[in-house]
Amino acid sequence: MSFEQFLSVLEDRDGKSAGAVRISVGLEFNFTDVHRFWEFARSFIDQIARGV
Repeated sequence: MSFEQFLSVLEDRDGKSAGAVRISVGLEFNFTDVHRFWEFARSFIDQIARGV
């Protein structure tokens, strides 16, 4: 299955598109920073683009 076919199956079956987010952390980040970002990112789960 090609990547394009995979994306098509996801969109047809679930009505969702695939994507990725990459974050980088360095020495100045601590657990609180990562946790705060995680909570922010979780707020977007199951949201539609119009609602964001």
